[in-house]
Amino acid sequence: MLIGLSFASYGQVTPLTASVSVRIHNNGRFYIKQYSIIIGKEKYSFEDIPKGKYSDFKKLPYLYSTNWTEVQVIRKRFLQYDEWIKQIAIPIDHTGDKKIETGATTIEVSTKRKHRSLEIESEVK
Repeated sequence: MLIGLSFASYGQVTPLTASVSVRIHNNGRFYIKQYSIIIGKEKYSFEDIPKGKYSDFKKLPYLYSTNWTEVQVIRKRFLQYDEWIKQIAIPIDHTGDKKIETGATTIEVSTKRKHRSLEIESEVK
């Protein structure tokens, strides 16, 4: 007796080691002391990024176009104390966001001073 079995499967297979390589580009006017991305319960930190420079690449499991981030910036002041600013951005949800699971990407961080406050903006490229 001969029994033939055939299975067909269609769909996208996600590798078990799916990860995205991420680096930070400090495109602003001030020194970035720490840029952290929080994914689930893990915190991925990039530290000491001078203005105009890139950080090293780090592997993250995935990345959205809007992420939970913590940014700490130092504004150097001549003959005065340095000004340390921390910003925490928490997205409400990821509806409509693009989830990046593979490849390499850069997050452009711009910092600028506006009327006694500091604006920090991040964009995934």
